[in-house]
Amino acid sequence: MTTCSIETRTAPERGAVRVAVAGELDLATLPALERVLAAGARSGRDVLLDLERVTFIDCSSLGAIAEAADRACERGHQLVVWPSPAVERLVELLGGWPRLGDGVRRAS
Repeated sequence: MTTCSIETRTAPERGAVRVAVAGELDLATLPALERVLAAGARSGRDVLLDLERVTFIDCSSLGAIAEAADRACERGHQLVVWPSPAVERLVELLGGWPRLGDGVRRAS
């Protein structure tokens, strides 16, 4: 069974929406991820996506993140990602962070 926990809150110090995800991101958890990312994009704020506790991610979930970044960029905002080793590994296998589009930025 796939388990995933998603917590969303406003980060007033940055004027952004913070989304923290833990567990596995795959087809079973994709709808929940898409819902919170869409809400973040509609908020008119940057989205801070904390994936440091993600233990598995598939391409469908990474695609949803790239789409959310595109929507944020269209609205003049960005999606900032704090990746776990599992996320970092998949991104690198697929060609690196620039392949996810202009709206996504890896937190440093």
